Amino acid sequence: GQRVLVVEDNLANQRATEGFLRLLGCEVVLAASGHQALALLAGSRFDLILMDCQMPGIDGFEATRRIRASEPPGRRWAHLSGPRAGAGLAARIDGSSDASVPVPTQAA
Repeated sequence: GQRVLVVEDNLANQRATEGFLRLLGCEVVLAASGHQALALLAGSRFDLILMDCQMPGIDGFEATRRIRASEPPGRRWAHLSGPRAGAGLAARIDGSSDASVPVPTQAA
């Protein structure tokens, strides 16, 4: 399966996202902060990174910028989805992410 890094400081969101991805056959690694995500990325490779945008310390926007800045020119190591945000925050994405995935705020 694909290796997915989920960067999310909310435990309920971590569990829900992890459960969904495991059902799809993904190997999931969790990080609770931008700092932790950057440390994990220093020694591991991921196929996909799902990044929350609002976290204490290094937020998802800054973590995303740092991840992209560390990649060789013209080569992206992972598809980076996020920062995960509501519609208002998604407008702040500066092009360093490959996509934006809104976080559901209520059950379907």
